[in-house]
Amino acid sequence: MGLFDIPAPLFSAANNLVSFLPDILRLTLWAIIGAGVSMYLYLKMSQQGAIGQIKKDTIIARKALSSYEGTEFDEMMPLATRVLGLSGKHFAVVLGPAVLSSLPALALIVWAVSYTHLRAHETGRNL
Repeated sequence: MGLFDIPAPLFSAANNLVSFLPDILRLTLWAIIGAGVSMYLYLKMSQQGAIGQIKKDTIIARKALSSYEGTEFDEMMPLATRVLGLSGKHFAVVLGPAVLSSLPALALIVWAVSYTHLRAHETGRNL
């Protein structure tokens, strides 16, 4: 049993509550729930104010870079460095929350695959 199998009993119990639904509707329901939980977690864990400010700063830096009309690389380099630095900062700010908010969806996928595999063996059909 792996780390992502820990919530499997909870998923199975919830799945039993909606067992009257056809498989495709249950799968759709689980996809909606998984996506909703992941998006909610990302919203709560991410620094939306900081992300917004980085985006504004990036727009300004890109405009400065695209409007540069000089011919000297040394003059343009600080502008390009600013744009790349802001892109890196944006990546660093969103990476952690994005990875962490995906964990419930990964656990759900692991459970769904295991559940489907088990059902295929029980029923003798390829799902």
